[in-house]
Amino acid sequence: MKVHHLNCGTMNMPTAPMVCHVLLVETDNGLVLIDSGYGSHDCLRPAKRVGPTRHLIRPVFDHRETAGHHVERLGFRPNDVRHIIITHFDADHIGAALDRWKKDVPDWKREGGDTLDRNLASIRAKVEKIEREVRQGAQGWRVTTSRGALWARDVFAGTSGYTGAATPTLQKKIIPLGSYIITTEVLPEALARELSPRNRMIYDSKNYLYYYRLTPDNRMLFGGRAAFFPETADSIRKSAKILRRGMIDVYPQLRDVKVEYVWGGTLDFAFDIMPHAGQIDHIYYALGYAGHGVAMATWQGQKMAELIAGEKPENPFVDIPFPGAPLGLYNGKPWFLPFAGAWYKVLDWVS
Repeated sequence: MKVHHLNCGTMNMPTAPMVCHVLLVETDNGLVLIDSGYGSHDCLRPAKRVGPTRHLIRPVFDHRETAGHHVERLGFRPNDVRHIIITHFDADHIGAALDRWKKDVPDWKREGGDTLDRNLASIRAKVEKIEREVRQGAQGWRVTTSRGALWARDVFAGTSGYTGAATPTLQKKIIPLGSYIITTEVLPEALARELSPRNRMIYDSKNYLYYYRLTPDNRMLFGGRAAFFPETADSIRKSAKILRRGMIDVYPQLRDVKVEYVWGGTLDFAFDIMPHAGQIDHIYYALGYAGHGVAMATWQGQKMAELIAGEKPENPFVDIPFPGAPLGLYNGKPWFLPFAGAWYKVLDWVS
């Protein structure tokens, strides 16, 4: 077996250049890709495929860095790729998986054999029900999704702010909160330097905090809790207006500057504002990152994979008691968010 290390996506991040590291493994049964990097469709249509985050991570989008080009450069044919293993579903890891390889490279399939549409939507099916089921003498799970059902030996819930009714015990322990970001049009160089002379990441200490910085192409990126509620099309629109007002309070110089992008996501808070991991109802889980999931969830993913594989990794968050709401007053629907939001605004005002 021989392993080739490929750069399938150079990204010019503000701090330092990064690459999407893809492995191409030569096996007796053909080639195996571990992740796939950006694909040819990403290079052709970056706005549609990658979205506004491309302004932040600044991928090169060079066809010569796609996995298909690397395969041919090494003397193989795309037809030689027999399997593509995806470690996680970030755009820079799955893009080339959607390129044309060979008709019999396995697609994601529904139970019963129906091939799913080979696009990003096909791997974002909503989990509707998780039930214990024995198959061929093995205890496992039947996972029913909006696109079909599958069987798994183990189930891991890394659902964070999107934890739902499929895992009701976890849902009652997690509070979903919205977080939103706007970015302006490209700013003149002199104005950008005036706003942030040292080009630092800045945030304040409020409960309804703001965090902001310049992007590599001199846009002001400005984020915060804004509407507070989990993200919907309506809360994103409202948050854009709230964040614009907040941005102008901080930087009056931006009063006449156009906001070109807005997006939002849902964070997950436990009642003790601590991350938690382990097993509940025989389902593995890791969540409760409270806005710090970029680093923590990556680390937890590794630790939980080791645990599921039968190892005994050191993970201090497994031993932390995981509390629910006092007196059982929370059923997973955050009815108290308006009151909590008002309370934190009062705290910000008096402080």
